[in-house]
Amino acid sequence: MAFLKNWNWIRTGFLLIFLCSFLNPSICQAKDRAPEKPIEVINGVLDLSTFDFNKTDYIELNGYWEFYWNRLLLPGDFSSPPLPPKTGFFFVPQSWVRYDSPDGRFKSSGYATYRLTVLLPEADQTYALNILDMATAYKMWIDGRPVPGNGIVGMSPSKSRPQSFSQNICFKPRTKKCEIIVQVSNFSHIDAGIVRAIKLGQERLIRKHYDITKGIDFFVIGCILSMSVYHFLLFCFRRKEMSHFYFSVICFLISLRNLTIGVTLITQVFPSFSWEILRKIMVLCLYFLPPAFAGFMGSVFPEEFSRRIFKPSVVFSLIYAIPVLFLPTKIFWRFIPSYDLAVMGFGLYVLICLMRAVIRHRNGAGYILFGFTIFLAGVFNEILYSEEIIHTGNLMPLGFLIFILSQAIVLAMQSSQTYDRIENLVCVFEKFVPSHFQDRIAKQGIESIAIGNTEYDTIAVLFCDIRSFTTLSEKMKPGQVLTFLNSFFSAMSPPIHKNHGFIDKFIGDAIMALFDSNGKDLNHSAENAVRAAIEMHRALEKFNAKADASFCPRLDMGIGIHIGRVVIGTVGTSNRMDSTVLGDAVNIASRLESLTKEKNEKIIVSSDIVDLLDRPHEFNFNKRGRALVKGKTEPILIYGVSDKKYGDL
Repeated sequence: MAFLKNWNWIRTGFLLIFLCSFLNPSICQAKDRAPEKPIEVINGVLDLSTFDFNKTDYIELNGYWEFYWNRLLLPGDFSSPPLPPKTGFFFVPQSWVRYDSPDGRFKSSGYATYRLTVLLPEADQTYALNILDMATAYKMWIDGRPVPGNGIVGMSPSKSRPQSFSQNICFKPRTKKCEIIVQVSNFSHIDAGIVRAIKLGQERLIRKHYDITKGIDFFVIGCILSMSVYHFLLFCFRRKEMSHFYFSVICFLISLRNLTIGVTLITQVFPSFSWEILRKIMVLCLYFLPPAFAGFMGSVFPEEFSRRIFKPSVVFSLIYAIPVLFLPTKIFWRFIPSYDLAVMGFGLYVLICLMRAVIRHRNGAGYILFGFTIFLAGVFNEILYSEEIIHTGNLMPLGFLIFILSQAIVLAMQSSQTYDRIENLVCVFEKFVPSHFQDRIAKQGIESIAIGNTEYDTIAVLFCDIRSFTTLSEKMKPGQVLTFLNSFFSAMSPPIHKNHGFIDKFIGDAIMALFDSNGKDLNHSAENAVRAAIEMHRALEKFNAKADASFCPRLDMGIGIHIGRVVIGTVGTSNRMDSTVLGDAVNIASRLESLTKEKNEKIIVSSDIVDLLDRPHEFNFNKRGRALVKGKTEPILIYGVSDKKYGDL
């Protein structure tokens, strides 16, 4: 396929995965390794008598625990016979609604007791349990001693209170045989019981694992939230770029949701935060992601992603979101599986659109496709994880972080391309408005150009015009006229620039050039203008020698030069403006050029030019007396100029 030909974004993508993989707590910790052979709880007993805790940070207490349905048992109930009758041995971690019993599956509303016996390798160690969450309240005893729980365990909704708070529980067993009893009640959620793996390990290693996990969660949330603020500021400064707004919303929703899952950082800061509100925030963030993604994709790839999907996605999200505001968690949570199916379909559609964008070589599409593919894989993992089909952990934030990094690469690439485009535009702009002009009418940059920007200066003005051009152009086609003029201007331009002048404008077949002093004495301006005029005639001779006589007959031209005070500025309207030079010196230079044919001179300069020259002997001046130019009441003294090297021009 076409998009596989571009390996740059593929290599970058693998680099992103490599870098972001270090954000996984299991990779960040050198000793965080699973045991060589899985060790599971069998019939309520976990045999760790030969297990070496120095080789691994923790072990998960997965397996078949003792289970006592609709009974809240205490350690004393197991201290002497007869022991309470077991409902059975059921797998942990898993919601008890998935347990099969002779009487059918258990309801989510209810209460139960879990019991586990752990055979430890040694008793004089301080161990710790890492507990992320239970559904939805629990009490715990270790070796008969109560330890911190979560929420209030009760036999009815009125006597229980759910809470979500991850924590470490430290203990030092009395003997190598350790008993763990957990009471769990649930009347608020469709899942119930020990639904997340409990980790057991040495205290220092469990704390290390917990701190790293929490630090990484904070880091990921901080990165995503920073990108949200950054893109929102980009949108504020450039309102037309709606993609920045939608991406900011996506980042905000993901970061807010991440605060409610895993270590539940919200409850770390606010321990008494409402469990019900926490679940509503978590679900609402998910529900509003599709319209945000639809808006983002429609803004970035409008030709591949149909904008008509945006409004239906908003309606779809509102249909799911409104019940969340008014219904309890146990009811609105039942709608999530159908929403997950719709999200999977939407994600696949986005994936197809991105593939089309890559095939069509849209800017940055390859990077976004790679990042979104990883993010979508994280979303699918999240769905399977929440349904307890897999126990890989929550990888959606990591996938989204890769997606953010891919978007950051695209943004950096677009910024670089924008700077390149601006530089090219400035170069093109200088072809229309010389940099000498910009330095005078746009001292704060080209964006500061406005009508009425002016500056006064004394400069030498040169006018050059092809003689009998109208007659010549009548014999040419319009396209030939343009080709001819461009060739002529290309030949005349180098002598002007060589002598520190610049072309103000092309007026039909005429050239208006300016020579300023650049902070030096005015004699430099006058001398540069005269030298440029002489060299332009030399260039014309070469041009005539190379020109095709059948296409372009031999050309002749006249040049007039004068120096004086002018005003440099902008004229026009708010929609269309131009740079210009106005003043008596401009008019006189133009009139002197008109006199060249009448006086049979190739170059005519005013006495003001001659008077300023330090070395007039370097040029051949022919005093032609005083002439009355159009628009002046007093005649001015003029001189014809010839090339001292070649004689008469």
